[in-house]
Amino acid sequence: MYRATIAEKIEWLFKYCYSAKPKHRDTITIYVNNKMYKFKPGKLLDEIKKFFVSKHGENEPTEHLSQHLQSKLYSIPWFEYWLNELCTYRKKLSEEPIFIEQVQMLIRNFNAVPPQKNEFVLVDRLDGSPYEYKLNAHTVLEKIATVLFSEDKNTQDEIPSWLKDEFFKLEWAHTWFDRGVKFRDVARMRKLISKSMKLAVLLNMYADTKPRWKACVDIVYDNSGNTFPFYVGTWLDDIVNNFTGGDESCERPSVVLDEGQKLAVRSLPWFDSWIASIVMNRQLRPLKRALMSDTDTDYEGDDFKMRKRASV
Repeated sequence: MYRATIAEKIEWLFKYCYSAKPKHRDTITIYVNNKMYKFKPGKLLDEIKKFFVSKHGENEPTEHLSQHLQSKLYSIPWFEYWLNELCTYRKKLSEEPIFIEQVQMLIRNFNAVPPQKNEFVLVDRLDGSPYEYKLNAHTVLEKIATVLFSEDKNTQDEIPSWLKDEFFKLEWAHTWFDRGVKFRDVARMRKLISKSMKLAVLLNMYADTKPRWKACVDIVYDNSGNTFPFYVGTWLDDIVNNFTGGDESCERPSVVLDEGQKLAVRSLPWFDSWIASIVMNRQLRPLKRALMSDTDTDYEGDDFKMRKRASV
């Protein structure tokens, strides 16, 4: 297998890519000594970066390239522009803001409403850097939650108290925090309420009639009389995919039942009609989506309700 030298590759770059910068995956077939060679100019550009710029974007090469070959590269019309862009990009990467600055940028730019998932905003750096920063504000908010809800003191100290005070001055911060507390309380209680306990409620209290979507039963989970609100209708959605394995759109169930538990659920008199309605509604989903633009739609899990939009 022929191994081309760096000098040969630069000559080929000059000859075949003089007028336009090659794309990263471009391949050019060249014959050397009557043998075919696949030249990848984009890969060459990655290879020669070390001869011109450091990892931090400074003009401080980490390896040496002869003056002749450097001059050859600079004579290519697009080369210097590409090199300047590379330096700018690496400088931006090397100046990634620390977490505290990211929190400050979130506070400065999201006073009225919290950031949404996958929401990116270009913001000014707070350290005087001339570059704007593409802030993934929702990811920063998730990191803030990790700090605020942590029981580890070192993690809690990742945001200083003065910055926490600034954060909670945001119009939505207290509501967001309270919701997080409730969510974690529910998640903690869910671990205390076993699958068997929930199944027992379903079998004993709904032996004759399927529970309504918003049906809720308070389960006592300790000797002090504390209760957990068990939404039985929601739990049916969690277990339904245990029984719809033949459905192509079926995903893994949120709550997996063993064979004995599945047999117990199948014994309920309303089981067959419930599963039949689920299968039918899933088959009708494409039609429902098509109707969405002309109708108002209510959903109760897999139970579909549709009402005509009032004429305007």
